[in-house]
Amino acid sequence: MNYQEILKRAELRKQELIAAEAAKRTDIERHPKNVPELEAAVKEAHGLGVKMTIHLASFVYTFEGSSGLDLYNKNVDVVLVGVEEGGAVIRGLGNYALWLNGKDCRVEMLNVAIECPKGYGIRICNRACAKLHNCDVRGCGKNGVYVYDGAGGIDSSNIHSNEWYGVYIEGRDSTFAVTSNRIHGNKEGDEVGFNDEGKRSKCTIAGNSAGTAPTVTSAASLVLVPTSAPASPPIAPPSFSAEYKRIALSQVESAPAPAENLVYETDSDSERW
Repeated sequence: MNYQEILKRAELRKQELIAAEAAKRTDIERHPKNVPELEAAVKEAHGLGVKMTIHLASFVYTFEGSSGLDLYNKNVDVVLVGVEEGGAVIRGLGNYALWLNGKDCRVEMLNVAIECPKGYGIRICNRACAKLHNCDVRGCGKNGVYVYDGAGGIDSSNIHSNEWYGVYIEGRDSTFAVTSNRIHGNKEGDEVGFNDEGKRSKCTIAGNSAGTAPTVTSAASLVLVPTSAPASPPIAPPSFSAEYKRIALSQVESAPAPAENLVYETDSDSERW
């Protein structure tokens, strides 16, 4: 056995030991309370070989860099979970709030809001896979969800108030599902946008609705307006006999004429009118 074969066998043994160790490990959880801790958790997940669940606090995680929470070409399998519905916000001040790229990048999101006033909410490219459930994608300067040759989907979410489309899909290899969402208030349109309608066949688009959510009014602000009572049936005029009419007419003719210029004294203003 020569030296090269020894090195090759040693490397194979090393890979076997790494795989065996990874098989023994269970999923990992992290609870970041600020941006540096969240970035550290994502860095730890890179190349880990097991799924990491990241529990996000009710906090606005604001990223000042151009790529937001940068998952570009990261070998990760992470789940981002908001501990309270609508409480965790990932906000990007640059081009993206989240940027996923590459086939080894797999991200699931649950109960998370995404904002990016100057750019895209989440960009999913080059076979990266993102699955969003019960999320709120809002207030983005471009598309809320932008897919270019990406995979995964978004469901049961609220996608609204974005400057371009709520969801826009490009690339011949995109396989992205958009199902059972409320897509509304997006300036370019509330339908799912495609740069080529021929690519729509690879994507599942179903069960989405447009329009604003019903306004919930507190009981204290309710004003009760009484409804008008139903109109009463008209009262028929009374009928009088011919003898009654004759007696009444004779009484009118025999009554004395009223005195002229009568003045009635009163001390009440209401009685004057």
